[in-house]
Amino acid sequence: MPKQKTDRGAVARFKITGTGKIRRRQQNRGHLLEKKSSVRTRRLAREVGVSPSGTELGVSDRIFAMPQIALELMMKGAPK
Repeated sequence: MPKQKTDRGAVARFKITGTGKIRRRQQNRGHLLEKKSSVRTRRLAREVGVSPSGTELGVSDRIFAMPQIALELMMKGAPK
């Protein structure tokens, strides 16, 4: 059986914290920043956790398509 390939899009978009939580960048920070307030752009610069509803929308499928991270999470006992 061939090895499972890592979802490279998920590697680029998500990070796993030391406690096993999934972090992501916020939207609306890519372009058209002149019309957004400085306070708003600073707030959008921070990473946020993926909500439980986000994991229901298939984010967890992309995360668990990353074999090395899935293995780390299973070793820590983090829920899917």
